[in-house]
Amino acid sequence: MGRDSEFDVQEEYTEENRKFRSVVERSSDDDVAHGLVRGKHELHADEPEWLEEPGAGNDAHPAPADYLVFGLVSCQVEVLDQALRKARIEEYNIRASAVVDRVGEDEPAEEMLAHHAGRISHVSVDLTLEVPPEFESRAQRCLDVYDTGCVVGQSYRNGIDYTPTATLDVVE
Repeated sequence: MGRDSEFDVQEEYTEENRKFRSVVERSSDDDVAHGLVRGKHELHADEPEWLEEPGAGNDAHPAPADYLVFGLVSCQVEVLDQALRKARIEEYNIRASAVVDRVGEDEPAEEMLAHHAGRISHVSVDLTLEVPPEFESRAQRCLDVYDTGCVVGQSYRNGIDYTPTATLDVVE
């Protein structure tokens, strides 16, 4: 069992299906999950050490929830950057942070650990844009509209829908 190679899933990718596609693998031989994004970016996921056993990880890589939060704040920064470049603002600095500040809970299935019941219900993003005075009015306009172009932020707002499909393969 397990992978034949680090990322034997690469063959699944074609130019037509690369857009926003991720493949993740983990076996009983692995310490962390290994992933490939759009067929070329290697990512790893681990769980924090502070989770209850057997859910605790080594905290060697970001947890899946970290990637969720990072995806939001990095989308905010990238979209604002694109708006500033389109507005021909030649000098700027963007700093942003995001934090999960509200977590709700569902009832976990008997087979699941207690922390699997956590549900992120709110993320606060704090973004600061610095520009020289000559770019102030154009920069303010970019700040006023950039969030509407953030695919991740708007997807959060619309309540992303997804369909899980799970298959059991029994191998010898």
